[in-house]
Amino acid sequence: MKVFLIILLIINFSLSADLSKLTNSQKEILAKTYIKAKPYGLEFQMMAIAWKESRFGLEPINLNDPSCGVFHNLIETVAKNNGLSRGKYADNRICSQLINDFEFSFSEALDVLLFYRDYFKNDWRKAVKAYNAGFKIKNGESYYKDILKRIIQLKLFVEDNKKAFEMLEEMR
Repeated sequence: MKVFLIILLIINFSLSADLSKLTNSQKEILAKTYIKAKPYGLEFQMMAIAWKESRFGLEPINLNDPSCGVFHNLIETVAKNNGLSRGKYADNRICSQLINDFEFSFSEALDVLLFYRDYFKNDWRKAVKAYNAGFKIKNGESYYKDILKRIIQLKLFVEDNKKAFEMLEEMR
């Protein structure tokens, strides 16, 4: 854990205004997302989703959907995928787990993204749109464009901080 924190401190967050102002907890979420998603080749998509959805954990709840966690997992989808009942108390428990358990939130988000990837036959554009809009992918166009911009920024960011990210990969 000590090495992990040192690596976080090494990372230079000077690429963009948003990335330069990350708190230590946000940096930790960014690093954990990178490490967990790298084996799937989805590190940039998942980091961009975490950035867009919750600002790397700063805004973990959206009552409009409702969704919770770093990746703003839809409570309805999580309940359905895990055979959980729905209701005020049950939804609160799911939301709490998504907020407090990064591994759970990550796993649920990855499952949804991979489901849409498979459904749309490896069309990542449609998969990312569907992550946000479900099967009404036309509604996810602006979301996709925003995620794409964030991916570009994140790729530049990782390149600028190559040594720190190589150290993170070695810790895997």
